[in-house]
Amino acid sequence: MIHYYSQLKKKSYRLAFMSILGLLTWSSCHVTRPYSVPENKVKDSFRSPTYSALDSGYVKNIAHDTINIATVKWSDMFTDTMLQQLITEGLQANIDIKIAVERITEAQVNVRLKKTAFLPSLEASISANTQQMPAFQSFGYPRNNTQYDMRLYTDWEIDIWDKLGSAKRVALSQLLATDAAKRAVQTQLIANIASDYYELLALDQQLMIIKKTAENRAEDAAAIAELFENAMLNGVAVVQSKANYYEAELDVPDIEQKIKETENRLSFLVGRHPGAILRQSLMKQQVNYDLNPGIPAQLLAHRPDVQMAEFNFRSAFEETNIART
Repeated sequence: MIHYYSQLKKKSYRLAFMSILGLLTWSSCHVTRPYSVPENKVKDSFRSPTYSALDSGYVKNIAHDTINIATVKWSDMFTDTMLQQLITEGLQANIDIKIAVERITEAQVNVRLKKTAFLPSLEASISANTQQMPAFQSFGYPRNNTQYDMRLYTDWEIDIWDKLGSAKRVALSQLLATDAAKRAVQTQLIANIASDYYELLALDQQLMIIKKTAENRAEDAAAIAELFENAMLNGVAVVQSKANYYEAELDVPDIEQKIKETENRLSFLVGRHPGAILRQSLMKQQVNYDLNPGIPAQLLAHRPDVQMAEFNFRSAFEETNIART
């Protein structure tokens, strides 16, 4: 009976030990933590404009839905065909965008390499070594000995602690961050081209107004000079009218210089040599989109630089998982 209880006690200890060992092994297989995007609780609208309408004798508030401008394409926002051509040309010729595209290609190759880490690897090597022995050491064997060597290596790492999975997610996050960086460069380039283009249109309009003003002041100065000759006005009016004319006339070269500088800057953005830029007039521009702000959190979520920061944060998070494993 004593022997039976001692055997039972040993089995209980063994079972307890195996259970504890199994629990420790199971818990060690879950050292990594899954990444979760923080919840962002926002309202359906943010300070949307409200209007009052008189309906059956009482005032009724009408709330209009807001449209998120971040989802509007640049081709839908800028309807000027000449501006669209400049933006397309700039996107094709920009060096920074080409560099970003090459970085994306590099990141894609890195992702494929991390995926192949789950598969077994096989390496083979073949070598030949020829030795020439002296005659007194040959002992009747051939003096030239050739030794062939062939080796085969295989390796397969089982991803128990999700180390390889975390490394793959790091590479994927870096790929997405690189793509967001490229879109950030594109967004900034489009904004700069559009800004310089509309500045050119404004300068053209300003130059036209200044020239028309100079012509009117020249006619006014001639009329005042004729009135002075007929003794209807004094010399002060003549001097003042000429000063107004010269003031308008001197503004013309300054505006023309600004137009050339803006054209040179725009030519650099689109990858051209400095020169004139074909453009339409400011009066022909049409704005057929709504600039409602929408929800600020949604606007930030669409910004490429914010997305790049989030992907970099996720990459760092997965690297901590690799360190835990």
